[in-house]
Amino acid sequence: MTVPLIPSFLVIPGSIELREDTVENLLSTACMLQLSEVVEACCNFLMKQLHPSNCIGIRQFADAQGCGDLYKVANNYVMVCSMVRFFMKLKALPCSLAIATFFPSQQINYKV
Repeated sequence: MTVPLIPSFLVIPGSIELREDTVENLLSTACMLQLSEVVEACCNFLMKQLHPSNCIGIRQFADAQGCGDLYKVANNYVMVCSMVRFFMKLKALPCSLAIATFFPSQQINYKV
């Protein structure tokens, strides 16, 4: 396996340029080289990029790279997105069906 070099134009002492199109490769390389400050910067960048459209992919990538903090944040984001989707679907249901969804085995008397 070859280790991609971190281009010198990306790393200047005390600063690093993070971009959406390069952050994953940079994070992978930084993890292999155990560059903890670069790993932290990349993880923080990815945390700020979390969106419902990419949160599962970022969570999987964080898991593969062993980035525990990023994984936890992405996983929480996935859970929140799932709950929001669930409640939005639930909101569209009639009240009686919504209650039955939460209490499927209960005999509940309610009036709508």
